Amino acid sequence: PRRCGSREFQSATCYKDQCELCTENDECKSNTCLTLQDGLPPQARREFDLPKRCGSVTDQKKLCYKPKCTPCESRGQCDLNVCGSIRSGLPALCGNIVTQVTECYKKSCEPCSTNSECTTNACTSLGNGLPKYCDTPDTQRSKCYKAECEMCDANSDCASNSCVSLGNGLPKVCGTVSDQRKNCYK
Repeated sequence: PRRCGSREFQSATCYKDQCELCTENDECKSNTCLTLQDGLPPQARREFDLPKRCGSVTDQKKLCYKPKCTPCESRGQCDLNVCGSIRSGLPALCGNIVTQVTECYKKSCEPCSTNSECTTNACTSLGNGLPKYCDTPDTQRSKCYKAECEMCDANSDCASNSCVSLGNGLPKVCGTVSDQRKNCYK
């Protein structure tokens, strides 16, 4: 609408800036007052309760909210209105459980340096010079490494950190020489 005052005065005084709460377009400098839900399909709109803000959907995602996987304190800071922790001991992040599990954390057997990187909240090494991986020692033995007597190429393939051959044309397998003699061959 036409208003009294220069453009600069109107811009500074009469209209709300990007990301400010609003109820209709006329309140905003960008002449856009909407919620991120306006960019979602109808069936998804019921799941969230985001307020109307000045700015397009694209601008709001970029400028008004924290992106997924970012630490948060309240759901109002995140787009799609989700801020939570998937497990006790892990920080609250923007994103629903599925997003957090698949995109924010390292999975079982992926290298890590701290617990907070892992969905299991465990970042441990089996020792013997093996790297730290996301998961408990028992899970690492069963999922991340080859078991005793399985064929291998390098020490890092094996939970025992030992990949050797007894010689005489026998393949390299996981386990020390003495363990192999006892457990791997008849």
